Amino acid sequence: MLDRSSQVTWLLFVWLSCAVYSRRACEDRHLQQQFCQYKSHRFIAALLEVVKEVADDKKRTYTTKVVKLLPEDEQGKVKVGNHLLVSTQFDSLAVGGFYVIGDILKDNYELELDICSLLRKWSELSKIQQEALTRGYYKQSCACVIEDCWDNPCERKSDTCYLNMSFDIREAECNERHSICYYDKEQDSCAWKTSDELDKCMDFEVMVPY
Repeated sequence: MLDRSSQVTWLLFVWLSCAVYSRRACEDRHLQQQFCQYKSHRFIAALLEVVKEVADDKKRTYTTKVVKLLPEDEQGKVKVGNHLLVSTQFDSLAVGGFYVIGDILKDNYELELDICSLLRKWSELSKIQQEALTRGYYKQSCACVIEDCWDNPCERKSDTCYLNMSFDIREAECNERHSICYYDKEQDSCAWKTSDELDKCMDFEVMVPY
């Protein structure tokens, strides 16, 4: 029988393990999925520079500067050059670093990040991912759904692009970094958009969308 101290330690371990697992599961999703998960008009996604860390006993809090809005704030509440507070209980941000961060903007101009909030280092994104964010390609394609598929071939749905996990995990990784799920008017369905970077990643001359 565990004493009270051991029980608390065990419960904390289980909670942290679940949090880490959930965080990894969110990070493994396609960036377009993370961007399109928010349906609120108060959603803000921006390229932020971390200016300084703010003392806070309960959570990590940072003052950040808006470098670019991804896309522009339709409500006009946030502009380039504004400062936003970003708080998180699970991630440490490097002062001077640049991050793509997205979540619901609170009334005090704070983004309070949870396990599945949009949080990526700008330097670790591919060229395609950076362009999809800055040029609004993800926003334009949020009507398309991205799903993992463990069957071969994957079931076809007109509004869905599949990350085929059963054939070659590299395919899913390449699509995550070098492709966008967009609406193809000629096919009248959603499809993966091809690119030179995607072809090089797949090591194929031709990429056939699922």
